[in-house]
Amino acid sequence: MWNCRLFLLSLFVFNSPVLMWCQNNFIIIPGGKFTPLKNWEFLSDAEQITYTVNQFQLSKYETTNEDFARFLNTVMPDSTDMALFCCGVLPPGIVYDKSSGKYNCTPGLENYPVTNVSWFGARTYCKWKGGRLPADVEWSYAAAEGKHYFTYKYSGSNIASDVAVYNNRGPSEVGTKNPNSLGLHDMSGNVSEWIENGKDSCVICEFRSFVDKDLRMASNGNWRSLQDIFLNLNTFGIFRLSNQCSNDVGFRVALN
Repeated sequence: MWNCRLFLLSLFVFNSPVLMWCQNNFIIIPGGKFTPLKNWEFLSDAEQITYTVNQFQLSKYETTNEDFARFLNTVMPDSTDMALFCCGVLPPGIVYDKSSGKYNCTPGLENYPVTNVSWFGARTYCKWKGGRLPADVEWSYAAAEGKHYFTYKYSGSNIASDVAVYNNRGPSEVGTKNPNSLGLHDMSGNVSEWIENGKDSCVICEFRSFVDKDLRMASNGNWRSLQDIFLNLNTFGIFRLSNQCSNDVGFRVALN
């Protein structure tokens, strides 16, 4: 896996765009102990498992249309790839220019979170960036601001409107709401986010035997959520098909 130190090479090779992307858009999440089910009062102490989370990095913002267009222009996927990445339909905010053979962003939508990307597409993008999708415990721990358990209903506040885009006609530009104390934006609301785990999720513990192997987790709550209760961190996420694409699901990148 690449990390920021290895990206120093880009100073000499690529005029350092990747280095700047790494420095400006990743937050170091310090390692620690995390008990995701701490606030589930109906569970016994034995069922409230504490996990050790190693230090990692997580992108400050959700992956944007501009980010994903750059990826498409680099890998130039064929129709089979596009069917896998985006269910055969380009993300809203990205168009293909036949004359130039390039993918471009719709003006004004460059900094909106990319959507209509499957779990496979999100995972491929992350690998292209030298990273990966965050694990379920990692994502929840980052949303909890690196604390032992969820101290707020939403990531960074007990007032959803301070930190989350919801009950909206669509997503907003990334970073329009307050970040949590780690500096991460939109960990509640805007778009739900793909997570690496599915049936092997450790957060859902005893319930995972009921999960289909083709389902993957996406974080809870997004711009479609009509009420703030649907963004509550203690509800965790929902399961979606790995090859499903939706205009309310995006993702962000993790680095070791």
